[in-house]
Amino acid sequence: MKRLWVVLCLVLVATLALPLSAAAAGSHDVLLDGRVVFGGSFTLAAGETLDGDLLVFGGNVTLEETSIVTGSVFLLGGNLNSAGTIFEDLALVGGNANLQAGAVVKGDVSAFGGNVNRDPGARIEGQV
Repeated sequence: MKRLWVVLCLVLVATLALPLSAAAAGSHDVLLDGRVVFGGSFTLAAGETLDGDLLVFGGNVTLEETSIVTGSVFLLGGNLNSAGTIFEDLALVGGNANLQAGAVVKGDVSAFGGNVNRDPGARIEGQV
C-alpha cells in the first residue's frame, strides 16, 4: 500500500512538471512529454503513441486499439475505456476503467472508490 502511494505521488509530481501541451517530434502519431487533462475528454487514436504519463482530472479517456501509453495512467474522477496498451501502472481514484479485449496493462492496477471491468481478452501483467 505504501508503494502505491509513493508511485501515485511520483506520477502526480512528474506529470504536473510536464508541459500541458504535447508536441509532435517529426511524426504526427507520437505525442511527447505526457498529457494532463482537466475536465475534458482525451482520445488516443489507433496507432498513436503517448510518450509519457497521462493524468486526467474529471474527464473521460479512450485508448483505441493499438494505441500505446509508454508511462502510467492516473484517473481522478473520470472514466477510461481502453483497448490499447499501458506500459506502466493504471491508478483510479473515484473513476471507472473498462478494459476491452486486446487491452494490456503491463504494470499494476489500483482502484480507490472506483471499478475496473475487464473483458476476457484484456490482460493485466502486474498486480491488481
